[in-house]
Amino acid sequence: MILPLLGGLFSASLGSVDTLPEPEFYLELTEAHVCASDGIVQTNEAATFAPVRPFAQGDPLQMRRLSDQSPSLQWSSAGGQSLKPVLRGLGGNRVLTAFQGWRYDNLQGGLDHGLDFPLLGVDHAEILLGPNTLALGTDALSGVLYFTDVRPKTEHQRQFQGFAGSNLAGGQWSYHGPGTSLTPYFLGVSSANQSEYRDAHGDTVHGSDGHTRAFRALWNWGSSEAKRGQHRMSLTASGRQLGVPEGPLAHVDSADEHSGQNQTIQGVYWALESQWQRGVWRIRAHQGFNQSLREEKEGEDVHIGFSMRMLSSTTSATRTRPFSSNSSGGRMEETFGFQVFSRNVSNLPYAVERVYPDAHQGYLAGFYHRALRVKNLEASGGFRGEWGAFPVWSGLARLAWTPGENSHGQLRVSRGSRAPQLEERYAFGNHIGAGRFEIGDSTLGPEKLWNLDAQWHWEGRFMDLQVGGFYQRYDDFIALNPQERDGAWVFVYGAGPAMLTGGEISAHAHRGPWHVQAMYAGVYAQRPSGEPLPSVAPSKWSTILRYQNAALPLPLMVHVVAEYFETKTRLAYSEELFWATTSLPGYWLVHAQVAASLSEHASMELGVDNLLNAAYAHPLSLAQQVGVLEPGRQVRMTLTFQW
Repeated sequence: MILPLLGGLFSASLGSVDTLPEPEFYLELTEAHVCASDGIVQTNEAATFAPVRPFAQGDPLQMRRLSDQSPSLQWSSAGGQSLKPVLRGLGGNRVLTAFQGWRYDNLQGGLDHGLDFPLLGVDHAEILLGPNTLALGTDALSGVLYFTDVRPKTEHQRQFQGFAGSNLAGGQWSYHGPGTSLTPYFLGVSSANQSEYRDAHGDTVHGSDGHTRAFRALWNWGSSEAKRGQHRMSLTASGRQLGVPEGPLAHVDSADEHSGQNQTIQGVYWALESQWQRGVWRIRAHQGFNQSLREEKEGEDVHIGFSMRMLSSTTSATRTRPFSSNSSGGRMEETFGFQVFSRNVSNLPYAVERVYPDAHQGYLAGFYHRALRVKNLEASGGFRGEWGAFPVWSGLARLAWTPGENSHGQLRVSRGSRAPQLEERYAFGNHIGAGRFEIGDSTLGPEKLWNLDAQWHWEGRFMDLQVGGFYQRYDDFIALNPQERDGAWVFVYGAGPAMLTGGEISAHAHRGPWHVQAMYAGVYAQRPSGEPLPSVAPSKWSTILRYQNAALPLPLMVHVVAEYFETKTRLAYSEELFWATTSLPGYWLVHAQVAASLSEHASMELGVDNLLNAAYAHPLSLAQQVGVLEPGRQVRMTLTFQW
């Protein structure tokens, strides 16, 4: 993200129980690197991070707390369960989510298909806005949400956590220790059950129930300076069953017919990262594998409406050489690497419908990056080319200036390219999980844009200010438009030019245990004709009040977040027809948490989501599409024990 989060906001500890992350964070996401050395990497002014509080890792919905620290991050949820990230007003295929060091693939284009992996073993999430990463691919046109795993500990630690609330109950167990052998340094299992929720009007939203099961193991062995290198391995398995929320806009004939619709998601994710040091060269290699199975059922019998398997894998290698320039007294670093990516989609034989055909898509990519730092100036640039079904190229240039210890800024120009996904090209069928009939366009070509953004960060004794703006011009913006055909609504993919402009601002005041942060992010998107672009999130205002004091007899943390999502008055013409309105209402959301260390080995957290019991549905969510509201006020309690 363009607004670097201050580590001091989260550096205090509540007693001896790890109710907050450790004060040292590993910032890894840069233009040309995904993972760096064991030491703390210098903060990249283009990125920020949002910590994951260990006492909330078992709750599958705690991922939404990451948006507290980023004005540009919103969540489009599916009935309060699956969460899809939205960056700079856009979601879907333009947001690249990286899990276990590489791109997470789970039908990201589908409206209902959120992030189904757990937060087990996750330390923090890094956010990089715009098409400004070469290692992962600059098809992340809106940005990257990168999840970083916890590092090995010096001491052995076991943790049990139980949580229960208005419609959620479950628990998780984990072990976290040293990573000096082939024994896992982290093991975790979690289970959570969610019942049907009530909206702000007290109405039960049928089909909003579900459950989540997950297992995670992390390994670390070797040394980067040894001949055999240093290695990290990750293995994750998850299984979810989610209902399909009922609503008047869903494509069903009656509530009885709608009852019993659900979808199951089973995923296995594996990754191996290796690093060697050879003189001045640092060599990294990464292999990743992901297989997920999705089934969408209609009714109580064995009738399968939609069933398919996704299989994707990647292999990448980078080589970095730092060297000094004696003539200028500066420091230069160059990196080059390659990446191979493959994605397969196959329908299972017992599926009645085939919304997407059996297909394969992949590419071979190479990139080069160079950075030069002279005194208080830093310049960097790079190029990435991809060869596959759609040959594309991307590039970026960045100029950063640090006039003093308390301020820095940067200016970036980048070219992004994104090949159309299989869903956008070949979808044809009634996708019940998204509550709509989708039609793809096989003639779609690559999506290309020019991006310009600038940021400035000033840090004072009691106040920090961060501000930024951006402009994007798309040649072929791929959008999903609702259309009425033969008396029924269908959703059709199409492409055309588009322009987006917007900005983010954050002001953080802090004194002693008190922190107050105010943030705003807005996007203005339209076609060259002036018509608003479809599927763009509203502007967001937010304020955070935080009190944290570890010196009290009962170490305490109080965290209150207030978010205001503006009324969406700029709807595309097709959206006005679909919703039979010219605007979608704005709404307030207030969330509150109180956490305390009860003893050396126990802590407690009490949380209230949607404290004001607002009646709302995010404009990009499945709830909005099928005509239901998101959950009303929800109360949750979490107990954590460590030994």
